Amino acid sequence: QAEAVRDLANDFGAQEGAFEFSRDEAERKKLWHARHNAYYGILGLMPGSKGLVTDVCVPISRLSDCMEETAADVEELGII
Repeated sequence: QAEAVRDLANDFGAQEGAFEFSRDEAERKKLWHARHNAYYGILGLMPGSKGLVTDVCVPISRLSDCMEETAADVEELGII
């Protein structure tokens, strides 16, 4: 499934190599740590902003729809 999500992200303009995953436990912990720290880096892009952490569950059959709708929301709202 990770390969399918990577391919989907690439189809929607993700930079080649930007999507990483691993089956190795130590490497997964390293990637999780980087993901966790990215939150603070993103907040630094907009001083004074606050973050809202959420999590969602999307059926794989609707993932591309969700990505398209989210991209449209981000553009419309000028989030990034």
